[in-house]
Amino acid sequence: MGKKVHFITLTNEEKNKLNQIIATAPAQTVTRAKILLMSDSGNSSKITTRMISSELKVSLATIQQVRKEYTEGGFDNCIYPKGRRSLNRRAIITEEKRKAIIQLIKAGPTNGQTNWTTDAICNECVKQGLFNYIAKSTMRKIIEEEGLDVLSHRSKRSSEKRDYRKESFIGTSISGVLISNAKESSDDEEQSFEVFNKQLFVSSDIRYRYAQDILLSSSKGVLRGLRYQKNTSQGKMIFVVSGEVFYVVVDLRNNSKTYGKHFAITLTGKDHKQLIVPKGFAHGYLVLSEYAEIIIKNDVPDLLGDCGGIVWNDPDIDIHWPTVSNLIINEKEKSYPCLSESKIIL
Repeated sequence: MGKKVHFITLTNEEKNKLNQIIATAPAQTVTRAKILLMSDSGNSSKITTRMISSELKVSLATIQQVRKEYTEGGFDNCIYPKGRRSLNRRAIITEEKRKAIIQLIKAGPTNGQTNWTTDAICNECVKQGLFNYIAKSTMRKIIEEEGLDVLSHRSKRSSEKRDYRKESFIGTSISGVLISNAKESSDDEEQSFEVFNKQLFVSSDIRYRYAQDILLSSSKGVLRGLRYQKNTSQGKMIFVVSGEVFYVVVDLRNNSKTYGKHFAITLTGKDHKQLIVPKGFAHGYLVLSEYAEIIIKNDVPDLLGDCGGIVWNDPDIDIHWPTVSNLIINEKEKSYPCLSESKIIL
């Protein structure tokens, strides 16, 4: 007798909850959420069990077990299995609550406090009845995604940290998008560059939990983008190992003052600049050298069937792409709509 097949049909409310979980929960819970999203029978593209296994690096048995727990025990029993129910206290950030947090932060500290701290913001949210509990890591993620200048309200004890951030990370015309320089060291035998240092990010209050590294190789004239993940938006760090690349990001964040605006930079294997981009952006690049290698760090892995895009030459975004002799563009990406048509918000 064959194994029972468990079909998953998610409601819109469950999909929204799963996307919130992916943004805030621990790795094991995030994996369960991704399995459910990729298993949903309502997906526009057919995603097989083996594709999910390959993408998420989990066994076929694990996928089957998660589906079984959902169909037989319901959403909560699947996402928060016995022994992990304490995770239910994690705050679910709805758009209404996100707006309330932003308003609270912009209003400034209360009860005689002279400076905001992440701890104080969390406590104030609980006091005002927004949540029963909200983790500081969740609050830091919201602050980063919204580009809120909370650092300017921090106590004097954090002044050294702020100065360190200014030295290590350079702001751009779009809030949250940063430029950093890879630390270089060399001797007679070798030359090395520090691509990522978690302690440096944490010390500078930049909280990214990268989950995937990708090495891209491409040739002159190749233009990709402008691409994004529809259901699981990604934070990224981009670094060119060799060659020269014109890299563009477009702000698609909800309620962002720079929605629809872009930032562009030329990254090379000689200057070793890194581009750090939060969730909520479309990405694209054009290779300017004969050959280029790019490292991209993602805080959420690339997911099959979740890719969307904006056409590379959208007149409203008005990107001034460098001129190359032979432009090479994927046929699928030529057919992407303009932002005014898709009206995508991440």
